[in-house]
Amino acid sequence: MQALCEIDGIRYSIVKPQEAGGAISLMQSREGRRTLDVVRGYRKALLLPAVLARWLRARLRAQPANPAWQDLCAAADDLMLAFPQTSLPVREVVDWLYESSGAARRDGSVDALRLMTAHRAKGLEFRHVIVMDCGDWNRSEDERRLLYVSMTRAKETLTLFRADTSSNPFLADLDALESTVTLAPEIPRARRDLRTRYRSLSPADVDIGFAGRYPGEHRVHRDIARVVPGDRVEIRDRELVAPDGRVVGQLSKNTSLPDGHYAAKVTGVMIRAREQTAPAYLDSVRADRWEVLLVEAVEPPVEPDRLP
Repeated sequence: MQALCEIDGIRYSIVKPQEAGGAISLMQSREGRRTLDVVRGYRKALLLPAVLARWLRARLRAQPANPAWQDLCAAADDLMLAFPQTSLPVREVVDWLYESSGAARRDGSVDALRLMTAHRAKGLEFRHVIVMDCGDWNRSEDERRLLYVSMTRAKETLTLFRADTSSNPFLADLDALESTVTLAPEIPRARRDLRTRYRSLSPADVDIGFAGRYPGEHRVHRDIARVVPGDRVEIRDRELVAPDGRVVGQLSKNTSLPDGHYAAKVTGVMIRAREQTAPAYLDSVRADRWEVLLVEAVEPPVEPDRLP
């Protein structure tokens, strides 16, 4: 599904189990920190949400594919709907942004197709729900409960897939329901590009102190500032390399990605500061604040006979 979204340009958000960790908060991103700086530096004590929404939409127009600006715009729009004509104290606006960013990290982006497991969907609701079937359903009570959880997340439409190679025992009688429409779509031909694998690298996979080891006036900071989420880079021998050959980051020694060369996409830009650095590494820090690129490595399509 992720490969299909990438190929067709569909905005998506992968919602991982909370215990998986790894993702950064929206307020830790370059865009989140810039928004916080602007809001906290606002010249008046009260801020009209519509003013913030207009400012954020201007940033989004400049970078329409940037998911961080998209999420921040969604948060500002929600704030504007809740307080359409009310100016709020700056502190309350900041609190709203932090709360919204936490929800986006926990539940996925509201303006994206959210890909998640049935376990992760517990407690959430969506206008439209699609439940995939990989042909591996069994007749256990746990499986039945998981399917029930998935189905009851839908508020308007529910689409259930049934694998052609095996039957799902829990869907056997649904055809008799008046509200059910059964379709037998044409099965598409196998596509090699859909076997592409994407590996999101967490902050633990990246050398978060890379740019911090250079003084603030060093060109590496300007090079990284020119990179935005969605840009393509390469991973060469653990270095992150921009298309023009600039080195804009590197992977950590303990990264989970095997050695090699990979195409990669920038998924976010994390802000780090001197005060966040562990005492053991402070002697190597030469900047007060720097940026860290987070990426997703693209692994070549796996041939059918190599699939696990």
